[in-house]
Amino acid sequence: MNDVIQSFEILLDTEFFVENERILTPLIDYFEDTWLGRSQRNRRRAPLFPIEMWNTYSATVENDARTNNSIEGWNKRFMSLMSAHHPTFWKFVEVLRTEQGHTEFVLNQTIAGNPPNAKRRKYRNLDQRLLNIVSKYGTMSADEYLKGIACNFNYQV
Repeated sequence: MNDVIQSFEILLDTEFFVENERILTPLIDYFEDTWLGRSQRNRRRAPLFPIEMWNTYSATVENDARTNNSIEGWNKRFMSLMSAHHPTFWKFVEVLRTEQGHTEFVLNQTIAGNPPNAKRRKYRNLDQRLLNIVSKYGTMSADEYLKGIACNFNYQV
């Protein structure tokens, strides 16, 4: 994971960061404290979230999930089945039984050879673009690599 820290330090030396240091300092401090660990006397404190927890390089290369969107989708579905913020115990049990039936149905479909639902095209395309960039890791500068990754994400509030 030294590559992550080295890339961060390279970014801090870029013209953009040097020219905008005053306004970027709060963001850099947050990022360092939360995701990398603050640098102190040639060592780094432990970050709030270890690099291994949030780095998605391996997940991208192995075509694994990089987000918890599937869990969010399940939670939304489950909550819609509940149809109440404070359901009764019996309603909760009924929804659990319904969910168990759905899970068994999906499992049996998989055993029968039916493929799981395909990702939407835009997500398949995103996965391929990210894999193309990640496969070039080490052959391009850290700045180019991060720009390539960043160009594939939209910030939405």
